[in-house]
Amino acid sequence: MKKGSRHKNFFKLFCSLFVLWLIVGSELSISWSIYGVGFCAVFSFITIEVTRVLNHKGDKFFILDVNIIGLFSYLIWLFEEIVKGTYHTAKAVLGPNKSLKRDLVVFKCSYDNPMATALLMNSIILIPGAVSLHATEDGIFYVHTLTEKGKQSILSGEMQDRIASLYGEEVRYIKC
Repeated sequence: MKKGSRHKNFFKLFCSLFVLWLIVGSELSISWSIYGVGFCAVFSFITIEVTRVLNHKGDKFFILDVNIIGLFSYLIWLFEEIVKGTYHTAKAVLGPNKSLKRDLVVFKCSYDNPMATALLMNSIILIPGAVSLHATEDGIFYVHTLTEKGKQSILSGEMQDRIASLYGEEVRYIKC
């Protein structure tokens, strides 16, 4: 297993579940918290094995092994990109000159952690005017874009770099 011990991963899973328990819970009392501790401990113990994913090399990665503070920063940045993408796509579709420039963007971006690959694919899908079509095991991504700004945003590599830093990886990014 890469990065982190079994105990550390159990603790991360337990804490995540317990915070969710407190947020979603109907009351905040000592007995409710004790039930939550018990439930989260048992659930974490039972599910710890399924919270690890394998990459194409056979290495195991824990799904919550991400920089939490960096994740919040990334989500704020992603929200800004969604707003900018919405504006540029709406302007291209609804504007008087209809400046759609559809293109298929191909790039190679290899991550060791499969959760980083999944986050990249899902982040691209969230940005209007870009759709992730396919990702191969060796890290080749196919993305359809509607505008030139969307294409440049994908090819800039900023999203790929930000995701790599979340998972503590060196990004190997190549424009194809």
